[in-house]
Amino acid sequence: MALGKRCTTTLPNESQGLNLSLLATSTAIAASGTATVAYLDAKFHLRKDVQLLWALRQIQREYLRNGTITSIST
Repeated sequence: MALGKRCTTTLPNESQGLNLSLLATSTAIAASGTATVAYLDAKFHLRKDVQLLWALRQIQREYLRNGTITSIST
């Protein structure tokens, strides 16, 4: 810093600090929620179950619409 110059750095006020803490808190909550869902999916194979139920529902709709099932894809 040059001689005779003053430092003009401003510190964040209280509301900015509060906004940053809320952002950090919401980010932590989102991260923990995502980790929880990923853990439960890995432990109980939830995604496979949902995909199977979705495929069965599509087959049921096709059968009710056409009276036959033309293809089964999972």
